[in-house]
Order: sequence, then C-alpha cells, then structure tokens
Amino acid sequence: MSALTLTDSFGCASAAVAQLQAYLPSNVDIATHGGTFNLEALKQFTVMAPAVRVATLGFDTPIRVSSGEKDLPVKVAAAIITKDTMSVPRDQAANAIATAIALIIDNNKLGIDNGWPCGEVKGVNEYSGKVQDVGLAIWQVTWTQKIRVGENLFNLAGQLVAGTLNAPDGVIALGATS
Repeated sequence: MSALTLTDSFGCASAAVAQLQAYLPSNVDIATHGGTFNLEALKQFTVMAPAVRVATLGFDTPIRVSSGEKDLPVKVAAAIITKDTMSVPRDQAANAIATAIALIIDNNKLGIDNGWPCGEVKGVNEYSGKVQDVGLAIWQVTWTQKIRVGENLFNLAGQLVAGTLNAPDGVIALGATS
C-alpha cells in the first residue's frame, strides 16, 4: 500500500466548509471543528452566531473493491448555531440553514477527486431546555462520504516491464526484453 496523505479524514470537513462558504450567506461564520458537538462546546460560538462548525466524526469499515483499493465511508457533521435577531427567530434561522446545508451537501463530491458523492444526509433539531435557556437554537446535519484509498492494481498492470507467459502454443514474451 502506498503512503497516504493524512488530513481531516482525507479533507472531508475542509472540503465541506469550502462548499458551504461558497453558497451560504456571508454573515454565517463557517469553519472546521475538532470533533463531536455538545452544548458546552457550542456555547463559545454564541457571539459568532449564526455559525456552522463542520467536523469529521469517524468512519465505518473500509470496503474492499475489485481494483484492490478500499472505500472508506467517512462520517461528517455540521452543527448549526443561531440566536435571535430582530428579523428572524433563532429556531427558524437554524432550520433554514440546516435545510440549505442538506441541499448543498446531498449528492455533492465537494471537490474531492477520490471522493464519492455525499449521501445519507440527515438533519436533527438539537432542541433542549438548556439550549433554549442560553438563547440558542442548534441543529445538526450529518452525512457520509466514501473516500477511495490505496493502490489501483489495474493501473499497475500497465507498468509491466518484462516477463513471460506459458501459453498452450508456447512461451510469450511480455513487456520490454533485453
């Protein structure tokens, strides 16, 4: 297996942030986040609300494909944090941003060359009394994006330098001979 460049699970969170920044309004603060989301972690974004934080949460079992490569199903989440404004209540704003994110992400490769289109897109309202008490609304949008990793054995077949093949009608020379 060849060396892999390791980033946030092959760039899924960073790629999602770039796509969301291109399509969501400029007043939404969008960035990557280090991991799972809870109320304590999200309270710090109250000042920046509306805010979206995207994190890679993990991955499922790699799936071996016929080329010898593997598809790694990466799990990603975007937390949407809003507060009341003069024009829009926080619950409506969070729902609208979450819906927009779902529509942007669904079936989008996010510009990742070795990625498949995102799927299994789901949105969840994270309403609770504690969230209401601090003046926030929180939604979470999750999705899966398969990333193909490893060495494609079919590409290696074209790199044959020399060899022989014992065929029924004799020996056949393959590739370069010296």
